[in-house]
Amino acid sequence: MRITRRKTGVEFRTFFGRDAVKYLKLHLATRSNLTDEKPLFTCWGSTAKRITNGAIEMKFEEIGKEIKLDFISEEDITDLNPCRPHSLRSAFSSRLTGKMDRVLIEFWMGHNIGEDKRAYLNMPTEEMRELYIDAEKYLAIEKTSRDELVEIKERQFEIPSETLAEIQEVKNTLQGLTKRYDRVACENLELKAQISKMDLEQTDFGKKIERDVAELKKALEKLIG
Repeated sequence: MRITRRKTGVEFRTFFGRDAVKYLKLHLATRSNLTDEKPLFTCWGSTAKRITNGAIEMKFEEIGKEIKLDFISEEDITDLNPCRPHSLRSAFSSRLTGKMDRVLIEFWMGHNIGEDKRAYLNMPTEEMRELYIDAEKYLAIEKTSRDELVEIKERQFEIPSETLAEIQEVKNTLQGLTKRYDRVACENLELKAQISKMDLEQTDFGKKIERDVAELKKALEKLIG
């Protein structure tokens, strides 16, 4: 996203991380009557009049006291409210410092980095987006854009419960057929053994008849001779 910071008049590029996109969508879901003339985030009731910066600061302070963050003491809130919109910029800078190029951090924050350094950052948006995604793990509260993409891909390959039930039914059917095949195979082996035994017995019986006939012939030859 290309924007110009009103305080400095500097044009810069920055990105919305996964958490920002999620909560922006949740916010938009509550603004069904939103029009081009109305503020995106802050307005008085159903009017198009903007809430003042001071009122926003007070709301942040109120939220800071309610949630009682461990790293914010009552003295901090009394002297200088750390729960204010500007704190988000400070946290952004602090979280990324030492983890990536300082010039890139300053550029994303809309600071004036000079024309020579801006030329250094004159890269395609896709390349800069990849750099931001790499840095997002230091900024995310819930999850990063990369985590979201992985989950989306996993859901795309997720098998519906109905299909899983059908697959299980087929598996059960195959298991039943396998058991029946094994039982028939065993019965077939037993049957072959019985047939072999009968063939052997029949062969022995035939040989016995042949021997008896041969002896009978000999006996007849003696009587005749």
